[in-house]
Amino acid sequence: MIAQVRRNSRLAYLKLNDQLNSANANARAMYESLTNTVIDGWGESDLKNFCDKNSINGKPLLDLLVYTDRLTKSSSPGY
Repeated sequence: MIAQVRRNSRLAYLKLNDQLNSANANARAMYESLTNTVIDGWGESDLKNFCDKNSINGKPLLDLLVYTDRLTKSSSPGY
């Protein structure tokens, strides 16, 4: 009987752990999607203002500007 209680406890722990990992993965995916949607909607001046307010400069700022430039080019129709 003790072995069965231990086994059930272990199974419940494993199931809960799987559910927690799944919930964390879903939350990360939703956060990333929301963040991308917000940043994609910003213009270059909005991004620059954000970086200035958060003391982001140098290479990280350049990386963000290059990234947004790529997004702009990839979302515009090619003529």
